[in-house]
Formats: sequence, C-alpha cells, structure tokens
Amino acid sequence: MDILIPHSRRIASPFGVVLHRSDHEAVRVDDRLWPWRTTVVDTVLDVGALTDEDGQLAVLASAFQRRLVTEAQVRAGLDRRHAHPWRELLSTVLAVTADGAESPLEVRYAREVEGAHRLPVGTRQHATVPGRRAHHDVAYPAYRLVVELDGRLGHDGWAARVADGVRDRGSAASGWLTTRARWGDVTLRRCALADEIGAILSSRGWGGAPQPCRRPSCMLRAA
Repeated sequence: MDILIPHSRRIASPFGVVLHRSDHEAVRVDDRLWPWRTTVVDTVLDVGALTDEDGQLAVLASAFQRRLVTEAQVRAGLDRRHAHPWRELLSTVLAVTADGAESPLEVRYAREVEGAHRLPVGTRQHATVPGRRAHHDVAYPAYRLVVELDGRLGHDGWAARVADGVRDRGSAASGWLTTRARWGDVTLRRCALADEIGAILSSRGWGGAPQPCRRPSCMLRAA
C-alpha cells in the first residue's frame, strides 16, 4: 500500500506500507472520494514515474482513452512536479495526444518516426469516408495516404483482421492508400520506416524527403 503524507510529517512506515511525502498533498488528494485518494492526474504521474517510457505512455494513453483526464489537467499536474523523471517526455507527448493520438504506439510514431525525420505532419483519428464512424490512426490527406499502427492490443484475432480489411477497402474505394506498421517497425525500425513512408509520400506527390534523426545509427544519415 502507498500512502501520501505532508512532507513535514515524520512517522515510522507501518509494515507493508510505502510512505510518500509531498509539499502539495492538499491539491493531490481528491477529497470527494472515500477513502481519500490521489486525483486521477496525480495517480497517472505517480504510476508513470515508477516505470519506463512505454509504461508512462501506456498509463497516460489509457487515461485519455477512458476520458478520465484532459491535456490541460495533466499539464497542470506536471507543472507541480519539476523533478518528474519523464517531464520532458510528457511535455512533448501532451501536444501529440491533444492532436488526437490515442495509444503509446501512435505517440511514438508521431515523435520518433514522423517528427524526428521531418515527415509531413499527419492528421490523427481521421475519417476517410464521410459519414462512417471508422477513423484511421494517421492520415496524410494531401497525399491520400493512411498509416494504420497495429499495436499489441486492438488488432488481434480473426474478427479484427476482417474489420481492418473492410475499412482498408472502403478507404481504397475513395482513392486512399493504406499501409500498416507494427510495434517492431516503430520501435526497432523507426528510421527505416520513416524512409519507407517518405518514399510512399513522394510517389503520391510530396516534394520533400525524410531527414536523418539525432541517432548516430540513423540509416538516413549514412545514406
């Protein structure tokens, strides 16, 4: 069990209890609930601080998907935590999630594939067929290209694959090309994926070219 107490208070930690001290405990506790507990925003930041980048992104994305927090609330909570281990990551990611990214994989694509290699900025959760509820992870409307990001969740099983095919064919009938990238593409092949997406965009009229990212091993740097 984890318990939050004022920073000035000094008590021995009971067996099985981890004490956390803060100068801001009054604003971090939701006193409308009983037993009192930390707010959703502070819980997202607390849990994320104990894990790695992907863990923090997963917790944040889950809270956004369930409409438990807003970008403004997370920003306000982060402003009170100058020593948060993922402060810089979250500051960058909040702009992406506010733009519509709904999963850790979408956030990483936006940061590490699209942004890091200076690809055109895609539209998140875009509907290619007017009147239909189906939305696509990333779309480049000027080039009629859709990038679907198949993560470890949400794209498993026969029924999901059938639904993906129906959606892809519906987009194709409207002149959109759909390409798919998986977790390994975004995390392990990010530079190669940027090169591949850039080539597809170029074939559909983009006049630019993907640029090398900051990684010394970026294949685009070698090229």
